[in-house]
Amino acid sequence: MLTHTQHTHMLSLSLLPQDVEGRNAPKQLKTLITFDDGSSWSPLRPPAEDSEGHRISCNPSDTENCSLHLHSVTIPHNFGRIFSSPAPGFVMGVGSIGPILRPYEESDTFLSTDAGVTWTMVRREAHKYEFGDQGGIIVAVNDEETVDFVSYSTDLGKTCSG
Repeated sequence: MLTHTQHTHMLSLSLLPQDVEGRNAPKQLKTLITFDDGSSWSPLRPPAEDSEGHRISCNPSDTENCSLHLHSVTIPHNFGRIFSSPAPGFVMGVGSIGPILRPYEESDTFLSTDAGVTWTMVRREAHKYEFGDQGGIIVAVNDEETVDFVSYSTDLGKTCSG
């Protein structure tokens, strides 16, 4: 369940789990969301643009081949609170846009301020992140390379300093 958001849940669904267990095939994961305690599930609608304002490469109305997928607790990079924040309705995650979830190293960082209804790519590449001041500040650090600085945003990820 997303913290401070009733009835809303996200899950990563493994496609063809028998192939993963029986043939050691790589997992193919899709992320789904429900806003009614699980009565109905739907793919996450991806943002229309990336963090640099360029159109994404797939058609967001084609949810079979173009949806947002997020890494969750099954990934060694993630621990603690994965998606939701202490700020009501704020959800953040590392993931990819396409038919299935791509590897962590090929992922970007996404933010929703309306409990997962709409999403924005806030940073290229995977980032560790934390919310402060109930969402008034978002702190992020690149999780794919050695860094000696921390980025922060006070405008919901629209711009970052650092």
